[in-house]
Amino acid sequence: HRDLHSFPTRRSSDLGCPLPARISTMSDTRMDVTQPMDFAACVREHRLASEAQYRAEQFLTEQASNVAQCERDYREALAIMILEKKRDHPATLAKDLARGDPVVAGLEFKRIVAEGLREAAQQSIWRHTAGRRDLEQFIVWSQKASFLDTQSQGEHR
Repeated sequence: HRDLHSFPTRRSSDLGCPLPARISTMSDTRMDVTQPMDFAACVREHRLASEAQYRAEQFLTEQASNVAQCERDYREALAIMILEKKRDHPATLAKDLARGDPVVAGLEFKRIVAEGLREAAQQSIWRHTAGRRDLEQFIVWSQKASFLDTQSQGEHR
């Protein structure tokens, strides 16, 4: 554990592309499915699901942009560092030495994390899409149950 703190650290602002502060911009809406919903509840739940889907899509767009920025920052820093290393070392070692530079390695790390966040955002969209399909099926079921309930109340009169 001490070894981790023995080397100089860099501020995140020293590394080009920012990492998002959190991924929780997407909320899962959980509804109570113990009974059929009335029309207002159906509309409300559908609106919430649509908003969650939209937030997930926006998050994916942000992450795709973040990945592109991180990739560009990494490649630019790597190219500069390779040129610097070629001045003092054999050309065959320059690329490996450049990748080991703390700033370049930090940018590569951020690029890899950004790719993971983009993948998580894509998974979230698939989850929201499946949830909306389930909600739509539940709404249809609620409409049928409500219709049957209305029919049975009419027969009891």
